[in-house]
Amino acid sequence: MSRILFDPRAKQDLEEIWRYIALDHLSRADAWIDQIEKRLNLIVTQPGMGRAYPMLGSGIRGLPCGAYLILYQSISEGIAVLRIIHAARRLKKAWRS
Repeated sequence: MSRILFDPRAKQDLEEIWRYIALDHLSRADAWIDQIEKRLNLIVTQPGMGRAYPMLGSGIRGLPCGAYLILYQSISEGIAVLRIIHAARRLKKAWRS
């Protein structure tokens, strides 16, 4: 079975997404995290889906999930989730932060 591994920055991104949305509505924050998890479960079954982002690094791909972009790499065990960035942010700047 393929696994989903998280870079520490991606875990931090998820926590920040939840906290930000939870300021207004706890159940919406939970629902967003559920949506992201569903998208990750799809990606792990088809790691070649999504767009390539060679400007960020070799093998990095991204797939939108609502207002967020999930950036990941295919690895032998499954996928490595590198970042989850709001689509309104400047990608290269957010990637470096």
